[in-house]
Amino acid sequence: MDKTNKSEKIPKELEALYDRITELIDDYCRKHLNNDYAKLARNAVVALCCSESAPVAKGHINTWACAILYTLCSVNRLFEDEQELHINASDLCNDFEISINTALSKSGVVAEILQINDNDPIWCLKKPDPKPAIKPETRPDTKSETKPRLKSEVKLEPEPDGKRYNKTAETTEDKKEPKKSRTKARGTNKDEIRIGDCVRVKKGVVDPDFVDSPIEGWYGRVIAFVDEDGSEEDKDNPLVDVEWDSFTLRGMTDDFIDRCDEDGLDCLSMYLRINDIEKARPRDTMQDVKEAQDEIHIYLDDPIAISQSNEQDKRILEILGNKDISIREETLACYLDYLEKNISPPLQLTVSEPFQWEELYLSGIGRKREYDKLKKTRPAYKDTFKFIKIERDLNMEDGILVKVQRLTDNKKFVLPLSNLQVVGNKLPNYRLVNDYSSWFVNN
Repeated sequence: MDKTNKSEKIPKELEALYDRITELIDDYCRKHLNNDYAKLARNAVVALCCSESAPVAKGHINTWACAILYTLCSVNRLFEDEQELHINASDLCNDFEISINTALSKSGVVAEILQINDNDPIWCLKKPDPKPAIKPETRPDTKSETKPRLKSEVKLEPEPDGKRYNKTAETTEDKKEPKKSRTKARGTNKDEIRIGDCVRVKKGVVDPDFVDSPIEGWYGRVIAFVDEDGSEEDKDNPLVDVEWDSFTLRGMTDDFIDRCDEDGLDCLSMYLRINDIEKARPRDTMQDVKEAQDEIHIYLDDPIAISQSNEQDKRILEILGNKDISIREETLACYLDYLEKNISPPLQLTVSEPFQWEELYLSGIGRKREYDKLKKTRPAYKDTFKFIKIERDLNMEDGILVKVQRLTDNKKFVLPLSNLQVVGNKLPNYRLVNDYSSWFVNN
């Protein structure tokens, strides 16, 4: 293959590293791509070596070789099946013996440093097809498709003053329309908060059910908008369901948990007005939240929650034939076959927690402008995807992989199923994916 002249471009101390990375790239392109892509990739290696941070000087050479090719395949749409020259993302990562998550993370670094955008003419070998029309992003029906709660049903019931809302364990067929809150607006724009966002309770806010209990500084995630069809005032300051994060849950006193339990209230989440909360950086993962919730279930000896956990274990054992349920090629293959037979499209998926490459930006360190640019070519935490198919190739680090299509721009990705969750909680798809994720993450 043609060699890029590097003698006057690359710092001398990085020349040997350049040779080792491009050797891996050339070998892959010789087998699966062509000389044009090899040359494009070598140009990328040169640019990375000459950049101020020179990221390739740290880490494994196979990681950077894969990340560079992953970035170029993505921007040239080679991961899409309809392309004449098609590359399977999981095969690419397997050839370099790294995980999809690692490839995505390092690919984000490559795209950021080289300022690679979607359909970037500098890094595309041919003029890309016109970008498909953007479809409006759909929001799940939060009134009927929220996650199962600690209490099986929810009814909004006013306190004597007619202004507060209890989440009680009483069962009703339909939720009552909540009355207006007397909470004063504090300037949070409803368009700033979306389902899945991490939020912090503002200063001076108290528990709507226990006015003697301040909750300022509590963290959680928005899981539903409750009264989007309410009055004009409610539309400007809607009621949202906030599920507390693991730090907040573990910081609750026994007295508070017992008080909620005695009054039939769900201490795992709370209805608040949007002006009572503000966006914040996540402090934990959804797995951390689940573990903290399980600790409260055990403390309360909640038979419903314990029964649900036991039922999940039984379903997983049945799928794996009552064998050793540790993560092995045999058990992964068994689970893959089961999901292929039982998942029923169509279904939509969202990301259960941020990708590794996003952490820099979601923590507030990275610049928002760069983050917005990278999200055009990378899958991101707030994206919603259409399920396409399960990939047959297994990856011991990432588990079962699925091909998905982003709703906003029709861009396709291959992602670990354990990082995804079904929009809404309608059985059986929700249960299938939730059971698999719990098994893969916890074993």
